[in-house]
Amino acid sequence: MSDWVYDWLADMTLPALAGIGGIVVGTGAMVAAHAANKVAEQSRAIAEQSLALAEQVRGDEQRREADAGRERYRDQLFRTVEPAVTALLGHRAEVAAGRGLADRSTVAEVLTRLQLILAVVNDEDEALIIACLNAYERAVARQDLSVIKFVLGGLALKLPLLLADDRDLAALVQETDGLVEDAIRETAPEPL
Repeated sequence: MSDWVYDWLADMTLPALAGIGGIVVGTGAMVAAHAANKVAEQSRAIAEQSLALAEQVRGDEQRREADAGRERYRDQLFRTVEPAVTALLGHRAEVAAGRGLADRSTVAEVLTRLQLILAVVNDEDEALIIACLNAYERAVARQDLSVIKFVLGGLALKLPLLLADDRDLAALVQETDGLVEDAIRETAPEPL
């Protein structure tokens, strides 16, 4: 090769090849950066989905725990309400048979059963059981068998409502608080 061709190729080709090489390397770097950016976006999207899934799983677990807690509460409540209602009805049968309050063990059994329910109920249902205890104690204190029989029947009807899902607790408490007065009014002799 002659000198001038060599000089010309050296002056033109080498910088052109270097420029093209730089462009190729730069383009490769841009493609790699773009790919890395896409991977980062996908990773972020996967992380967000994972967080959302974790929140959903946590919510499902909390719902399951709450449902299981409610089920345990209902089961425990049933195991205490059922014997209390049986005791109320047994005491009512004794009063109706004319035995009155001679056997104080039936009074003690009813009070004990109601206090056991009080130990089991949650804060929301506590007001109803306290109202039941107060109504029963007020009825027994009156020593009027017809009032006691009326109150025992009313309590036997109200206690199972603790197990109902759709109940108006405030209305139940109010009705129970007024049970003795209702009994007095209902059992009073008719004026002649």
